[in-house]
Amino acid sequence: MQEETLHVEQERSEKMQENLEKLSKTYVLRDKQYKSVVDELQKDNENLRKTVENLREQCDHLRLINTDRNGNDEQMGRLQDELEVLKAQILMQQEQHNEDVAVLKQKHSDEIQRYQMLLKNAKQGPAVIKYAYF
Repeated sequence: MQEETLHVEQERSEKMQENLEKLSKTYVLRDKQYKSVVDELQKDNENLRKTVENLREQCDHLRLINTDRNGNDEQMGRLQDELEVLKAQILMQQEQHNEDVAVLKQKHSDEIQRYQMLLKNAKQGPAVIKYAYF
């Protein structure tokens, strides 16, 4: 009877060890995925910054051209309106990007806590079972 109990406990312990290894692999995979997504978002952010700078340069250039040619207030007003629209679009894109990054960071933090809890519980599990039978 004791051998049978020992055998059952050994099988349970092996199964728990397998689960622990699977959890560890999943954790590493999710961490790599998170890092790649963060890198991608950072590249997107840098591209947005470059776009903003290019748009600013274009607007400044258009302003100079317009002022040099006619000094036409109507055209200048349209360009200023267009500039304001572009600025608003850029701000909205930056806000959306920042929100996406914040959500991603929160998800990653939640997943790490979850996997740490699972790993902790999985590590404590065999010790609890071991002492329960002896």
